Amino acid sequence: MRNKIDSLFFTSGYALTLAICAGVSQIALMADEKLHTRTVSTVFLVAPSRKRSGMGNSMKKKNRRILHAFSWILFILYLVIMVYFLFFCEQFGRIPKNEYHYNLQPFTEIKRYIQCIQEIGYTYVVINLVGNVFCFVPLGFVLPILSNRKWGIFQIICISFLASVLIELTQLVSKLGSCDVDDIIMNTCGGLLGYILFLVCNKLYHIAVRKKNRRK
Repeated sequence: MRNKIDSLFFTSGYALTLAICAGVSQIALMADEKLHTRTVSTVFLVAPSRKRSGMGNSMKKKNRRILHAFSWILFILYLVIMVYFLFFCEQFGRIPKNEYHYNLQPFTEIKRYIQCIQEIGYTYVVINLVGNVFCFVPLGFVLPILSNRKWGIFQIICISFLASVLIELTQLVSKLGSCDVDDIIMNTCGGLLGYILFLVCNKLYHIAVRKKNRRK
């Protein structure tokens, strides 16, 4: 029964990760498109009245509130599932141990997984290598949306790195897992990948808006 629950959380976790990346970006595009259309109409047609300008500002604030609220809900759900996987999922070996387990040599575990893929099994290798990268993708993708400040690559790398270090140290102290420097490397790469995905989506959206305006 517990394995079925773990499998369900595992599937739901990755589905939620995709939902965060796809759903939040889609809502952001829809909200921005409405705001951009209103701005274009006021520039190319007639000067807006005070009433129309006020309606535009209220619509802008409303869209931002909806976007932030939806983003926060998805992000909190993502954090809940991540906490379950990292500290309570027995299928991932989250069982209290008598000894401390740690690896401080970079790429040691990554090489071991690749070299012993036949013995370990393809599924387990993919879950550990790809999963460690993929689980931090929403962090790098959603942070620029949740915050009003401008995020750069350096800031995203630092946040992803510090979050991963905190998780690994907690697993070490609680003996619910191992403190692995390779996990920190892969988690940080996942956060960076999520931020790159955010930049790509943002760039594609602005290109689409410019093409749409040229047709008009």
